[in-house]
Parts: sequence; C-alpha cells; structure tokens
Amino acid sequence: MAKVKNRFEQVDEIQSDAITLSLGKDGDKEYGVVVFSASASAGRLVQDSISGQLAPQDSFRSAIKLARDESGRGRHGPAGCVEAGMG
Repeated sequence: MAKVKNRFEQVDEIQSDAITLSLGKDGDKEYGVVVFSASASAGRLVQDSISGQLAPQDSFRSAIKLARDESGRGRHGPAGCVEAGMG
C-alpha cells in the first residue's frame, strides 16, 4: 500500500473538512490547539474534537498523528490534511 503524504496549508479559520492546527500565544507562552471537525470524520464523530492548549511541538505531533491515522483508514481526501492557522 502506498503511503499517503500529508498536506499542509496556512488558513485563516477552522476548516470543516480537515484537521486544523491553530497556533497562538498567551503572553510569553506559545501553544497549539488541534481541531478535528466532525464533518471530516466520515461519521465517526457527532461533534468537533478540540484539544486543549498543547506545547507547540506536541500540537504538531498530535495533528500529524491524527492525519496519519485518518489516512490509514483509507481517507485520502481532506481529512488526511493538516491545516495550520495562526490564532
């Protein structure tokens, strides 16, 4: 089976058809939040799944792992993407 490559795009808002990684800053603390939209879950979720504030490196890792897991389920469309936005 061929490996699916994740695609990264910079966006201005949460995308309803993809995993979104939002980066932000609270004072001196930088963080990331991962949003997995229910509409991108092929019916597995009834509401969006939103992480808490994570360290930036952990948020990237989490978003990439989620995208790979979705790609492994045969999803080669938008749910296999990770879109990064600045919050």
